[in-house]
Amino acid sequence: MAVAGSNLGSSAAPCTLTISAIDLTAVSQGWPTQTLHQSFDAANGWKPSGTGPDYQCTQTVAVPVPGGGPGGPLAGHVLQCVASLVSRGTQIVCSIRSNLFVLV
Repeated sequence: MAVAGSNLGSSAAPCTLTISAIDLTAVSQGWPTQTLHQSFDAANGWKPSGTGPDYQCTQTVAVPVPGGGPGGPLAGHVLQCVASLVSRGTQIVCSIRSNLFVLV
């Protein structure tokens, strides 16, 4: 989930959401980064937060695991997902990270 003030949340300004999954056990990025080109608008999920004036956006992005399924090559590895949201011209930059998790 991300939040933005009313000026940005309704601006339709272009931004790039980048999502990476990092394998902390192997100390590597085991698969490609996902890059989603979006805008701060309703078509990309930005809606008023409650009664406003702020906006929020909640998205679910699948991160496919190489080797897939239980018992795969990354079973037992500790991973963490990180995401960044950067507006055109890098005037707005934010990042977030997941809790650590173990693949089984």
